[in-house]
Amino acid sequence: MKELIQFTSELISRYENEANNISNDYSNQLNTRIREVEDMRFNALSYVDENSRTWAGHTVEALDREINILKDAYDSNNKPLISQKAREILNRQNIITKEEILKIDYLDIKEKSDFEEALIKKEREILLQDKRNYLNKFEDTKISNSKSEDNILDLLSNHPQLKTLIDNIKHQNEDKTDNWDYLIETFLSDYINNPSTYRSKEIALIQFKQMMLGDKAFYVEINDKKHYLTEKTILTASVSDIKAVKALLIDLPKMTLTKDYPFMKKWRVQGVIYTIFTAKKLGVEKNLLSGINSKADVIKDFLKFLKISEDKYKDLNCERWSKILTITKSNLNSDDLSFNDKQVLIPLQSEYINGFLLNRYKDKKGIRTGTASRNFTKHTNSRPHIYWSVLLGIYTGARAEELAQLQIKDIQKKIIKDESVYFIDFCITDYENQSIKNSSSIRRTPIHNNLIELGFLTYVKNRKSINTDDLFDLNRNKDSKRKDFQRSFNDEIKEYIKENYKDLPNYRFSFHGLRSHFIAKFIKSIIVESDDEMEEKASLKELIYLKKLIGHTAKKFKDDITVNTYFKEDLELLNAKRRINEIDFHIEEGFEEIKRLYTEKYGEPNLDLDINIIL
Repeated sequence: MKELIQFTSELISRYENEANNISNDYSNQLNTRIREVEDMRFNALSYVDENSRTWAGHTVEALDREINILKDAYDSNNKPLISQKAREILNRQNIITKEEILKIDYLDIKEKSDFEEALIKKEREILLQDKRNYLNKFEDTKISNSKSEDNILDLLSNHPQLKTLIDNIKHQNEDKTDNWDYLIETFLSDYINNPSTYRSKEIALIQFKQMMLGDKAFYVEINDKKHYLTEKTILTASVSDIKAVKALLIDLPKMTLTKDYPFMKKWRVQGVIYTIFTAKKLGVEKNLLSGINSKADVIKDFLKFLKISEDKYKDLNCERWSKILTITKSNLNSDDLSFNDKQVLIPLQSEYINGFLLNRYKDKKGIRTGTASRNFTKHTNSRPHIYWSVLLGIYTGARAEELAQLQIKDIQKKIIKDESVYFIDFCITDYENQSIKNSSSIRRTPIHNNLIELGFLTYVKNRKSINTDDLFDLNRNKDSKRKDFQRSFNDEIKEYIKENYKDLPNYRFSFHGLRSHFIAKFIKSIIVESDDEMEEKASLKELIYLKKLIGHTAKKFKDDITVNTYFKEDLELLNAKRRINEIDFHIEEGFEEIKRLYTEKYGEPNLDLDINIIL
């Protein structure tokens, strides 16, 4: 252990000694080792801002940008983010060798984490020194101008009314600009631990910023008049300016289509307005109304945040912004309206799910061939998330990411009145590798008997026997999401519907449809025919149960119902188990087919298991 600590300490010390240019003696450092290291760092730090201006890596702008990025990463305590930033530092230097970097990768998690945090802190110190070096180069100019500054200060002290006038002009100029980078970074600081949310909001706000800064080459039509997009500020924006932003949001193309339209990858550099108008000419698919309003909602939240947190914006008319940026079908042209109407999702009905399960491991002619048999083996053995994703989705109604991130210790058991209740504990037990959508997502969901009959407890037992923590072995993308969990089902269900229901207007089915199906079947099982007041209250109580089971509630109940979503009481958990097993999913044939295949391949499943017994 001491040798490892000494090894990492020596690396940090050597890096500081060779990278930190304290002397700032540029004339005598030409072609030296320290200049070589500095050049590598500066080349990596250069960037192009949203206004297409290039900043060299040695400038204050580039250095401040990286200093803030490193600070945010370090302060976030987000281990994957810290690891990523440390890797970027190592990639832009040649002091620590590739062989030494390989040794770092073999350190224990804590030792590696300590090294990465120390490296980030040291890099910030080095960049701060770089910034001081840059500013000190211009000290002579400041000294030469000091007498003039003294004379101006004397003039202002002798004429206070002149100082007041200058201050007024200064405040007026401040109102004519928005410190966009600072405002956006401050707003996003609350989301630093949720990479997916952070990224989506950051994109929406950068696009909003570019819309407000404008592009004189383009205009939008507002009330049949040309409205040229020149630089606007949040406080001085007119009704027409806000309507122009609204028009741009409506015309914003679907930025995920970069494979077919590579030019959209560079929207930050070439400008979102240019990208919008170019995409419009090429007929690129636009966002659906829900997607447009999602971006508009981010902007509204951002403006409300400014009004509350920044004194400069205390008089901001958020109501006007919110009213104009509320986008409905009436704001769409006929082509966009037709496109949205065609994209309305068809519910994932029991008939579709039943048929999918019944035919999943057969060929297109309904015959179970060798290939289909091998697929079943692969899905239940080497790629079990493909088998279990759809079944867990059907019988729990949980979100894909909630299921994908489950760990063995989240599968628990409780004995209540001599009855075993197996349940999934949806909560965070590993802060580095798990996350939840909101507080309502923390819940206990009983495991349906059908899941147990399909081998779920056997699978959990097998995973536990190999001393692994995770229920599924899945990689995470740049947003820390495990998209492979639902990908196979998303592809397969679309193909199945396309082959068997050719008259349906679209095939936009996805894993989330299983959640909607669970909700629909639960509600159908509790519908109260009578108008009797007591029965209505009973129905409302059942809807509260639904919220507890899936970590969500219908919007109309949000203001009226505040419940703890955890089934804390034993009887509540036992009743929840019975309720969930009473739901009729209308997929009996599909269930029996999967059960038959499982039993033929693996024998009878475990119906009981000593795992995580909760007292």
